[in-house]
Amino acid sequence: MYTEALAEEICDRLATGEPLASICRSPYMPTETKVRLWAINDQAAEDGTGKGFKARYTAAREMGYERMADEIIAIGDADYIGTDGNVDNAAVQKARLQCDNRKWMLSKMLPKRFGDRVTAEVVGDANAPLLTRIELVAVPARVVDVTPQKVMVDAAHTDTKGEVRARHSLLEGDTADD
Repeated sequence: MYTEALAEEICDRLATGEPLASICRSPYMPTETKVRLWAINDQAAEDGTGKGFKARYTAAREMGYERMADEIIAIGDADYIGTDGNVDNAAVQKARLQCDNRKWMLSKMLPKRFGDRVTAEVVGDANAPLLTRIELVAVPARVVDVTPQKVMVDAAHTDTKGEVRARHSLLEGDTADD
């Protein structure tokens, strides 16, 4: 059941960067699905008091994502020197994976702020209209010859005298059999 106290705690914990799944594992919390439905339906208390849940949920999520961006800096600035005094390559790789996962998630959840910027530049006179021209060019028809071709048999590659005779008759233009 929706209460303002539950909504407030969920939003506070989301704002600190805690995942919704973790929040909803607490014994007194509703399921993830129920919380998401509250946000979709812009739930308010039964008596109509309190601000709708959707706006608070969205703001808390954005604050959590900001926290995630701060974590990227903290992870990158951490010291990855092992107990032997050398760089711990496994820890460096783990940190890189953590940063990459957070960057990817931020680029999808807040694309205007953390996504890749794609720009298009139009060069030309600023006062002239932008023109697009499409030309249709006539292409000559292609004629395909479909008449049967005569096959020449090389005498060096024949086994029988009949094949050799066929070759000679084709060369001479004679179509009659001997």
